[in-house]
Amino acid sequence: PPRMGKASRKRAGGKKPARLEQQDADGTGPSEREMQQCAASGKMLLDRLRDEFSLLGKQEWWFIMDPCIEVIKRELQRNNYVILDNFLPGHKCAEIRECLKEAYAGGSMEQGALAGGVTGENLAYSLTQVRGDYVRWIEGKDEGMAPLAEYMTKIDTCVSQVGEQEPALANISNRSKAMCTLYPGNGARYIKHTDNSCAIGEGDKCNGRRLTCILYLNHGWTAADGGQLRLFESAISGEDETAVLADVEPLEGRAIMFWSDRRVPHEVLPAYRDRFSVTTWYFDEAEKQRARLNRVSADMADVSHEHQEAAKQQAARDRERIEREIAGFEKKFGATARMRTQGDEQEGSLPEEPHSNNPELNYTLVVSDGQIEVRVLLEGTEIGPGDLDLQVNSQDELVLTLDVTQEELLVVQIPHTCLLYTSPSPRDS
Repeated sequence: PPRMGKASRKRAGGKKPARLEQQDADGTGPSEREMQQCAASGKMLLDRLRDEFSLLGKQEWWFIMDPCIEVIKRELQRNNYVILDNFLPGHKCAEIRECLKEAYAGGSMEQGALAGGVTGENLAYSLTQVRGDYVRWIEGKDEGMAPLAEYMTKIDTCVSQVGEQEPALANISNRSKAMCTLYPGNGARYIKHTDNSCAIGEGDKCNGRRLTCILYLNHGWTAADGGQLRLFESAISGEDETAVLADVEPLEGRAIMFWSDRRVPHEVLPAYRDRFSVTTWYFDEAEKQRARLNRVSADMADVSHEHQEAAKQQAARDRERIEREIAGFEKKFGATARMRTQGDEQEGSLPEEPHSNNPELNYTLVVSDGQIEVRVLLEGTEIGPGDLDLQVNSQDELVLTLDVTQEELLVVQIPHTCLLYTSPSPRDS
């Protein structure tokens, strides 16, 4: 699509507020309040530019007009994030959302994984109390997902255009697949974390992610539904990283971009309605290459012995860190993590759709006068009471074990709803 010229960019650029400009000159930096005001003014400017370009027939590609690219770049530099409302029309968001609902109902979304190390190939695990979402990795060309392919083309173009002006994005080589996500509306959340444990490309924990982009798909979302993306102050510059930078509502058609590294710690607050989104990560080529060199796998025959040893040591440190992390979470939440395998988003070896060979199983829980009655049907046959073991643990979770199938069902009690989780083996739950 055609882009606006320099005159339009100059008109839309503007200056920083006087006080903010003075603080920068003094080297003291802007205050938290001024940063919030600056972010608000940046969003207002983008909203106005979107409306203006829509009147000119640019409603599909308003965000790549030169004045918009200038504001996006400036917001990333000043505030570390930028919000783009109405990035994708509501009816196209609805199509993606319905596809994900069907995928979840059909069992083709799997619980989100944690850890994985620098390359994503180390020890990985799932723990609902830490990360409660379900995900499906999609290339964007899947049948019936044309709106998702359109979104990915748009966000790719936008990132590419911003990268022409923003040095931190100049070395972007490619991106991950789309991580399509559902947070069930039972209080599912994702505790505070960063997408890349790195300080602007520096450090031995860098995984290559430079920019995180998210599209929200939730029609009629209200503050009471929870699920806000909470952004915190930078964990790099010595600021109070517990200070909240912004709470972003996951509104339908809203896109957000933010730095993937420790400049933007963030969390997903508990969601009380099913919450859908699409996340992509854009990789810095040099940083990703360094992460790849730490990989320990069978394809290292052509790598020097010295580097193989260094890579093995890095992998061992990763594993020890992840094991400590798991132990800490298990102690904090009184739950047991489930071990996982993890792939690399960039290489296309992401977790595939899970192929379940579990038998069809239905269950009913009836609570009456303080008593819990359980009826379980396996392949249409009722399981006798002698093969069932039902207990309540210290975390008020019902643990139901079926001796006949060696599968364990974990039913997490939440007001007005239950979440059913099945694992291949009791020891994994």
